[in-house]
Amino acid sequence: VKTKAVYLNFQRISMEPISFSKSIIRAVLSWLTKKEAESLVELSLGWSNEVAKKVTQLEDKYTRLDYTSVINDTFDILKLISEKERFVFFIDEFQDILKLNAYKEIENIINLFRVHLQSQNNIFYLFSGSNIKLMKEIFFESSSAMFSEAKNIQLYPFDKESSKQLIEKLIRTNDKNKNYIYKLTGGNPFYIYILCNSLSEEINIDTIKREYLKNLIESGSPLYNYFDYLFENLLNALPSKTGVKNIVLCLAKKEGIKLIKLSEELGKSTTYLNNILKKLLKLGVLLKEDSRYYFVDPVFRDWVRLYELDIGYSEQTRKSIEKYISNLEERYLQTSTELGKA
Repeated sequence: VKTKAVYLNFQRISMEPISFSKSIIRAVLSWLTKKEAESLVELSLGWSNEVAKKVTQLEDKYTRLDYTSVINDTFDILKLISEKERFVFFIDEFQDILKLNAYKEIENIINLFRVHLQSQNNIFYLFSGSNIKLMKEIFFESSSAMFSEAKNIQLYPFDKESSKQLIEKLIRTNDKNKNYIYKLTGGNPFYIYILCNSLSEEINIDTIKREYLKNLIESGSPLYNYFDYLFENLLNALPSKTGVKNIVLCLAKKEGIKLIKLSEELGKSTTYLNNILKKLLKLGVLLKEDSRYYFVDPVFRDWVRLYELDIGYSEQTRKSIEKYISNLEERYLQTSTELGKA
């Protein structure tokens, strides 16, 4: 029997309590029933009369602005829905739930959520979030109500054979091109997916190179937007935004330098830089090997370098781009900087 799944990105919904409640219920019922409806009551009737009755009662509470009661009733409705059928609830950017703490009636949304989490036996939650600092505070700090309530699952890049199997599902091309796509993406399935989907013309090494770089350069491309979002979150996650930015940009140009050299380049004390570097290591942005610092993700490193250059793709810049790719291949895509380091 297939297990049904529900997906909701907390960054794409309002974190005002009533809007949050409506979005949660609508997402669950829409995914489970495969139907859409303006009215929550109408949508819930497609599941059961009992759920529709509870939703009707909840909508009455919306007018009274009793936020704690609204949140509690929302999760009670999820429990009621799950009694008919088990499902997996994928919640992306989960850390944004903390925004509900801005409403004094709620006090502590994590405490409220934990109470309901423990009573919902038929819902399996999968949480993800790009703000590593906040996610760690929620799930791994002993003072948090969610401490030890979830298991940490780390996702790693695919190996070469698995990457080639994924590529085969996305495009038809020869083994040489598959190996090259794997080399560029480091086996990251998200990067593979984006790169393969952008390959529309005749596929060869040159077109793969060009599309890879276009995805990193063009504002609006999925990969550019993804890294832009990650970079902004990274800067906001640490106290010294300027210090973090300077370190990241410097390492993008001169990856593998030591702390003393970095200090000379930036004109900052080793103590100051070391404090920031420790945090970047802890966040999984950098890795340290033989006292030298490297990016964990070489594709992110390439994006940072191009971000600093601030160039856009056009035919006028094509020769510069091709030259850059050649240098990138020679200097940054050697075997030593493939999956081994990451």
